[in-house]
Amino acid sequence: QIVSEAGFVLPTDGTRALLDEDGVTTNWEIGDQLYLWAENAKGEFVAENVKFMLRYFSPEYSEAYFSGDLAEMAEGEYSYTLAYPAPAAVNGRQLTYKLPAIQNGIYDDSYDVMVASSVKAPQLTGENRAVLNCVLKHQMHALKITLPQSSNHFGKSVETITLTFPCAVVGDMIIDLDNPNAQPTYVNTSNTITLS
Repeated sequence: QIVSEAGFVLPTDGTRALLDEDGVTTNWEIGDQLYLWAENAKGEFVAENVKFMLRYFSPEYSEAYFSGDLAEMAEGEYSYTLAYPAPAAVNGRQLTYKLPAIQNGIYDDSYDVMVASSVKAPQLTGENRAVLNCVLKHQMHALKITLPQSSNHFGKSVETITLTFPCAVVGDMIIDLDNPNAQPTYVNTSNTITLS
């Protein structure tokens, strides 16, 4: 099959993993990478885990334009699913993300896993940048802990914090592309995170 550059457009009012300085707002950023699955009318994947990169925005900042290398698609309608970031492993329709028990305490958007429910749109080409009207749903939460230097009452600088939760928070998170809004499955889990 011929592989060439293809693209799609996402509305910018969807969700995104870049956390702004306010610690709350998320936005798109040039260079963001999404991973795409395309399924034809027969239920066959014609594209699996294909990387697309955000290249530019519309002048009004209302649309984000992504492009990537994709095998030529036959004319017709497809079901598209998007995920962020790249999964550690793909087994059919199961995406696995590894969430480490030891972290450095700095916000890392590679743990900000998002998957969108599938949407239907025409084939993707270099000229036909179909609009994928989907919203990427965050599967994770970020917890922010601040220890102001001026009011640190520990008597010494804090280098390590261990947090224990009432449920599993790290390990291998498995998301089903057929039902990305369902609760993920977790294996090899722990309810403790160490920030070093």
